[in-house]
Amino acid sequence: MADIADLFEQRNIKRVPVVRGHALVGVVSRADLLRALVAAQDAAQSPTPGSAHDDEAIRAALTRELQRQRWARSTGVYIEVKDGVVRLSGTEPPSDAQRAALRVAAERIAGVSKVEDMLVLAQIRPGL
Repeated sequence: MADIADLFEQRNIKRVPVVRGHALVGVVSRADLLRALVAAQDAAQSPTPGSAHDDEAIRAALTRELQRQRWARSTGVYIEVKDGVVRLSGTEPPSDAQRAALRVAAERIAGVSKVEDMLVLAQIRPGL
């Protein structure tokens, strides 16, 4: 990967042909290289399943992600993680879309094996 990155930089190009002998077998773009670097970084940072430390890392990563999302800041959601299983509990967010987004956000965290949605519908009654 470093050789390809050097070619991009030195020659100010966006794509590099990949050849085997005299035959073209593919093309590598800057986007391909970036995806490979991100995947390698994610793999290096992924917690190894099976320990309480890993569960806390998953919980912390999900909490950080939800804090970055404006729609998630006011939800009454509690996050528990045990053996890579994320349990979302508490007061359901105001919409089905937000509920689904919470599940998707949890599923995208490295090390998560399952998401349990235990959210309860919050009933708001006028005049109370």
